[in-house]
Amino acid sequence: AASFLTRMKKKHGDIFTVLVGGRYVTVLLDPHSYDTVVWESRSKLDFHAYAVFLMERIFDVQLPHYSPSDEKAKMKPTLLHRDLQALTDAMYSNLRTVLLGDTSEAAGGWLEMGLLDFSYSCLLRAGYLTLYGVEALPRTHESQAQDRAHSADVFHTFRQLDLLLPKLARGSLSVGDKDHACRVKGRLWKLLSPARLATRA
Repeated sequence: AASFLTRMKKKHGDIFTVLVGGRYVTVLLDPHSYDTVVWESRSKLDFHAYAVFLMERIFDVQLPHYSPSDEKAKMKPTLLHRDLQALTDAMYSNLRTVLLGDTSEAAGGWLEMGLLDFSYSCLLRAGYLTLYGVEALPRTHESQAQDRAHSADVFHTFRQLDLLLPKLARGSLSVGDKDHACRVKGRLWKLLSPARLATRA
């Protein structure tokens, strides 16, 4: 795929359209153009239909009467003024919980990982704790240790699914991958079930 994209870029430039599997796909290789394209009006570029298709294919979820504009309107107040400050404070506190940990947990010495894995893990885990709640309030060493363990479990389960996402989106999973994806999705649904999340502070 990389050699094909390189050839097409030499021939047509940073933006070109190709026919793949009976569908036209526009490829945008200039990173300085992403914002302009993504923020284009919905009448010219609408990701909604594709997002609904992917939600069903990847997560087996059908969104009834989903309206992106209504969703944005609901979320906007959360990202302003006092609510934004509370969200920022919670994220900061959860980043500290995930990053600093307990010294007794680090008895094995240094933990080494790549920058992407480190960033991905910390941000997903802290974001999860921020959006879905922590083990208990007020926070104690024990509850923070449980938060670290639980968020690590969610991250590792999600990461397994994340590695399968390209194949899931294309519908090109092998039989073994389909079984694995089904098990991982089941585990993720259990971790994120409303009953389980309702017990969090």
